Amino acid sequence: MTGLLARFSLVLPLLVTLVAPATAQELHARSLSAETQSPPIVTRGAGVVTQLDFDVFMQRIPENQRPAFVSDPDRIGDALTSLMLPRQLANRAMEAYGEAVSDPIFQGRMQQALIVLLAERHMEQSWNERKLDDYEPQARELYMVRKDLLRKPLHADFTHVLVRAGNVRSELDAMRSIINVYELLADDMALPDLAVEYSEDPNVGENRGRYEAAVIDELDSAVAEVVRTLESGQISQPFRSELGWHIVELHDRYRPELGTFEQERDRAVEIARNRHRQQVRERILQRANQVEAEYAPNAIADLLERYKPTTSDLEQLERDIRTILRQPATPGSENEQ
Repeated sequence: MTGLLARFSLVLPLLVTLVAPATAQELHARSLSAETQSPPIVTRGAGVVTQLDFDVFMQRIPENQRPAFVSDPDRIGDALTSLMLPRQLANRAMEAYGEAVSDPIFQGRMQQALIVLLAERHMEQSWNERKLDDYEPQARELYMVRKDLLRKPLHADFTHVLVRAGNVRSELDAMRSIINVYELLADDMALPDLAVEYSEDPNVGENRGRYEAAVIDELDSAVAEVVRTLESGQISQPFRSELGWHIVELHDRYRPELGTFEQERDRAVEIARNRHRQQVRERILQRANQVEAEYAPNAIADLLERYKPTTSDLEQLERDIRTILRQPATPGSENEQ
């Protein structure tokens, strides 16, 4: 450490041609470096988690959710633990496996990650330079002439019973419980009553298992698929999701009507901004693709030769395909064992 700052430096030199072909050609060298200095938060052995590390971690959390996240000491502790472990292991790797870390393929993978980050940064900076301060005029235009772009997503009203599986109970016990609920439905018991008694949805005490105006695309993927296929008034068979086992009764599925511009303003502004951002991105990519590519002499032929499959590779491929298709071997296709 330097004073109260933890310092980390990573330099990645790379020769793009990792193994020179038979004919000598010029090698292209590229070097990228990443160096950080930041106050340490926690140290464990050689591992150090800094304020910058935590700031980078927080970027994955929506900005409006960050205050709630940092107000929970357990979440902070879990985040610091998840950040510490790879840093400990990375230090051990650099100390114990110097040759492995300097392997050209490994260096190339690290540099590739930096290149992708730099490309993303260029896109972000280009957008920041071109975005408008106010998108309301564009939003009004969309509302007037492109209402199809403002079409609201499908909504649904439904009641469901959830029986959790996994940590709460075994899969077999969960299946027995949901089947019991399904059999009780056959005895003319109402799903809301069964939800109150059997459902493990945390909101069941307030809503008796009923959800209204739920955006279908925001539901668990398995639940969404069932809600899309049911008819109004139809009850599903038991089905599995990541949460556990469900039974769903669909009451209605609909697409809300578009409101006035004032009612739809925020959404229209967001769509207008996103459309402009996509246009900026496409223009950047288009300009990059307009530059003519120049291939090194024999580069494609060298690549084909470098990764050319061997006879044993082709034979193994044939065996794998036959295994998948469960077909007998082609006569004479293999040498006798």
